[in-house]
Amino acid sequence: MKRKYLVPILLVVTILCAIYFYEYKSTAVSNSPQTQPSSEKSNEVSSIAKASYNSSNVASNTAQAEISNSNTVNDTVVKVKDYILNGQNNLSSAERLNWSKRFLEQVDIANLYKQYTTTEGNPSNINIKDFAKYITFNAPIQNNWQELFKEDLNDQYGPKVTVVKFVHLSDFLYQTYINQEGSEVPFVVVSARTGYFHG
Repeated sequence: MKRKYLVPILLVVTILCAIYFYEYKSTAVSNSPQTQPSSEKSNEVSSIAKASYNSSNVASNTAQAEISNSNTVNDTVVKVKDYILNGQNNLSSAERLNWSKRFLEQVDIANLYKQYTTTEGNPSNINIKDFAKYITFNAPIQNNWQELFKEDLNDQYGPKVTVVKFVHLSDFLYQTYINQEGSEVPFVVVSARTGYFHG
């Protein structure tokens, strides 16, 4: 073996031996019948153990609260999506919160939930209908909303209908135009936020 490795190896072995003998001595002294710990030392050890137990309980409770909150958020996301897409059948079209499924899937509902519970509602008692309204009016408009809309349009009308122009009307509403026999013709109005469109 090379000499340059010998000194570091001996140093490591010496340190390990010192640690072993220190722990061995501590264990032997604490188990020895002649040296019973005084009540002060016993109380100190008990206090340290309690503090350790309490801090581990706090960490455990915090982790459980985070899991519970995560489950609450996930449950709320599922429920609000279901309500928006399937739960408004008893409402008139004017009363409905109209969304494209493709657009709704792009929304970070968990983040909106955090905003909503911070400013509007109690996390332990979320009203799904109110939260759905909040999402409808506060969801950020996606950067790729025009492409998402074109995919929805293609799903409904097929490739024969191609949007050639978007004209901003107000807020998040746009008039779309298609090419019909060489002319740009108004087609449907679309919401850049929800993807809902109507003719």
